[in-house]
Amino acid sequence: MRKLFTLIVISIALTTAMPVFAIVPNLLNGWDGNGALSKPNDVGWLNTVTATIPWTVANGSGGCRFRDSGVTGGYTAGSFTYESGAAALTSRQLMFRWDATAYSTSYYAYPVTLEACSSYTFTFDYCYGGSGSAGLTLTAGISSTASGTDRLSSKIFTTTTASVMRTGTYTFTTGTLAGTYYMTFNGAWAWFGVSNLNLVKSTDQSLNVSKLYMFFDNSSDNVAKTFNVQGGGLTNTISLTAPTGITLVPSSITAANAQCGVNVTATFDNSKHITNDTIYLTSGTLTKKIVIDAIKNNLIGSWDGNGDTVTVVTPSLPTKYGWACSTVNWAAANLSTVGTCRYFDSPANYTYNGFPYLGRVLYARWDGNNTAGMDGVFTYPMTLQSGKSYQFGGKFAYNSNGSAPVLRVGVYATADTTGTAYSIQSIQTGAALSLLSNAKVFSVPADGTYYLTFKANTLSLNGLADLYLRDVTGIVSGVNQQKMSEVSVYAQNKHIAATVNMSATDEVEMTVFNVQGIRVYSSKSVLTAGVNRIQTSAMLPGGIYVVRLLQKGQVLTTAKVIL
Repeated sequence: MRKLFTLIVISIALTTAMPVFAIVPNLLNGWDGNGALSKPNDVGWLNTVTATIPWTVANGSGGCRFRDSGVTGGYTAGSFTYESGAAALTSRQLMFRWDATAYSTSYYAYPVTLEACSSYTFTFDYCYGGSGSAGLTLTAGISSTASGTDRLSSKIFTTTTASVMRTGTYTFTTGTLAGTYYMTFNGAWAWFGVSNLNLVKSTDQSLNVSKLYMFFDNSSDNVAKTFNVQGGGLTNTISLTAPTGITLVPSSITAANAQCGVNVTATFDNSKHITNDTIYLTSGTLTKKIVIDAIKNNLIGSWDGNGDTVTVVTPSLPTKYGWACSTVNWAAANLSTVGTCRYFDSPANYTYNGFPYLGRVLYARWDGNNTAGMDGVFTYPMTLQSGKSYQFGGKFAYNSNGSAPVLRVGVYATADTTGTAYSIQSIQTGAALSLLSNAKVFSVPADGTYYLTFKANTLSLNGLADLYLRDVTGIVSGVNQQKMSEVSVYAQNKHIAATVNMSATDEVEMTVFNVQGIRVYSSKSVLTAGVNRIQTSAMLPGGIYVVRLLQKGQVLTTAKVIL
């Protein structure tokens, strides 16, 4: 008895120490029949012309039937080989037939119970057996009915030579309803053999978002943005966090709700300027990020037509919202009218910082479809005040037709490029469909209406996106995103001055350049700890100037340029 007891204890210890492997069940179990006499339709197989299809008993003659290796009426052992070089087929084969007019366009289907919004992987071996030639295709899909015409998705599989098996894999996601679905098949005029059908539910966890970048401002179409969050196989709630100024509803999503996807609304409260910040989504060890920019009090928020997409009663022409160019034809938003300038939402293949861009662009063209070619000037009006500093910025892309241009963006008092320029910005576009960010700070001498102007130096079609104008009066010199050590200002017979808050006594260099990039003033001053004022020694004539303030070669982020 003692020995028996000891043996039992040892057996238990070994058993509990061994790992346990989960066996994922084949959800198509039973597809291959239940014995020598079974017909495919006896075990659940369907066909859209089921009254016409010749269903035949296993290993019988003719018709759609099961076939076994090495038995009378089946197939000869070793006659079906694998392209991969694996051993010859030995398992049961189902013969699909499309080699008769009565059923050449029919669909075969097999029912299966699946969960909603879940991922599954289907694998099977297949070949064409006869009545056709190499390279014929067989299509597998998942449908909500047995007809096959309502497929949620499908995949085409191409055969090689007759009786040579290939292994196919097809991954799909079900719809929002759980219940009965159908694996469906259709093929070319031939008969096909399929074996080893296997369908399993994915056990991998996944977390996905529909947008990876979003832009906000105070205009009606950019205050709130919606994105979709979907999680597969999750065991933890998804938590969402956003920077101050952005509110998320909902801010958490249960694993069950995430299965079919949940729409989340992000709302900007217009309380602060946000640059390159992040919305985080986490579930267990999974993390996703959405990068965001937000402009407080965008003074030209209607540049994009406020999201207007009406094309019939009140066309959403850019001219309705202030855009002008006398040399082009304008069209309503999202119309694919050749040769027109128009708003376009989520243009195909556009990216920003490597993210798919899902915002609105304005197509501006200086190509053959612009009647004046490169003489065309696009303008947009702005109401500005003297004594203030403004920052204009946005995203710019070369689209197509020609080569990537340098866009020349100016600020003028007239709706053309004549007269005094109060800002000039040269923006080099990059790879096609890739948006690049750019910004410039400027001032004007008097209150009134001014115009943003846009010209290109080569024939091309281009995209403008996320344009903004904001009042940056009193903001540190670092507001220029492209050259953090510089500020562009307009001066007219004035000294250019700056206040600098020093942490310790040190030398500071002030350099001023004109719009051509020529240095017109430079001086070095020893400033003491505390607030100091540094200015040009002479008044400068009217024009645009770039002011650079450096301490030991480093930008002075505590400096404020004033006029």
